[in-house]
Parts: sequence; C-alpha cells; structure tokens
Amino acid sequence: AVDAREGVTTGISAGDRAHTLQVLADPASVKSDLCRPGHVQVVQTHEDGVLGHRGNAEAAVDLARISEIAPAAAICAVVSTRNPAEMARRDELVEFAAEHHLRSVSITEIERHRRRTGKDSAATAQSA
Repeated sequence: AVDAREGVTTGISAGDRAHTLQVLADPASVKSDLCRPGHVQVVQTHEDGVLGHRGNAEAAVDLARISEIAPAAAICAVVSTRNPAEMARRDELVEFAAEHHLRSVSITEIERHRRRTGKDSAATAQSA
C-alpha cells in the first residue's frame, strides 16, 4: 500500500487517495513519488487482461485500454445494503447502477468485446 509523498495529509481521506491515484497513473511518476506504508493498495494485472485472468483489476484496465486512455484504473467495493457485512454482488450492483443512472459492464462483456475486435493481448490493445 502506498500514499503520494507530497500533496496528502494523513493519506486516508478521499481527496488524499484520489491524489495518490493520480500520482500512480501518471507515467512520469517515479518510485520516490510514493511512500510506504500507505492507504492505496496497488495491484498488478495480468499482461493479457481478462483473456489471461478474469479478474476485476484486469477488467478495469482493459476497459481503460478499450476507451483509449491510460491503462490504469481504480477499483472500489460497494457495501451491500441487503447484508452490510458483505460486499454487493452482481445483481445488487446492476440495481445500484440503474438506480443511480450509471452504466455497467461485466467481465464477460469486456472479454467478448476483446475477442470480437481482435484485441487479444494488452500489446494489441495498447497499439490500437
């Protein structure tokens, strides 16, 4: 877990975490721009995205690549309103998205898109 070295206070606020995410996503950032321990968990994704591992992190990065933006993403969990001791699952997340006028996409839909468009690897997706 990391925090941005500069521009944050405790590192725990939404603003501090957003700033840390900006530093992480900036291709010009270097290791010394971050400090440990911190409050933002960094996850390495499979180089082939959802075609290599059907995970949330891979789906988020693939979605960024498909959108032709930097291959970086932030993931958060939504607490279930049905059972606040758990995280919301697919059906509840679809309902949440509809209620709040958000678009939603599944890992399966991202995988199908990548296969249909021929973007079979991260390298291919990056160069497209």
